[in-house]
Amino acid sequence: RLPGASLTVSTPIGAYSSDRLINLGTHRWAFKPEIGFSQIFGRWIVDTYAGVWLFTTNDNYFNGRVREQAPITSLQFHVHYALTRRLILSGNANFYDGGQTTVNGQTNFDLQRNSRVGATLVRSLSKGRTLRFALSTGAVTTIGGDFSSLSFSFQKAWGAGL
Repeated sequence: RLPGASLTVSTPIGAYSSDRLINLGTHRWAFKPEIGFSQIFGRWIVDTYAGVWLFTTNDNYFNGRVREQAPITSLQFHVHYALTRRLILSGNANFYDGGQTTVNGQTNFDLQRNSRVGATLVRSLSKGRTLRFALSTGAVTTIGGDFSSLSFSFQKAWGAGL
């Protein structure tokens, strides 16, 4: 079993004006500590991650109001299978819960309970180059867009040993 941990930090940068309802910035900090585990079983790898987004208060929200947001918990699961040494197929699922906001103490109807499922096919080329094909769709969507996505990408990694 291979454990890991990360911390994502979102800083309050971007254009922000409290007299506008829609802004590029959020005027708050956000932090996401996350832990994960990977287990290898021959040609199979199983990954799981658990994290939580934590938000500071925006005390200068639209027209001087105060906006707060509850934490959002996240769980991710990935199962990878090596079809060949250079071709890997993955199944993926995630779930997000929480994030309800309040403005000046009034609770909004925006509790998130969303999940997505998908699959990814990765073909390793040479010297840190890969081709990636992925598709995903909403399994459960309570807030936000229920959409499907399809992507194709070429990736290049630089560094020692690649």
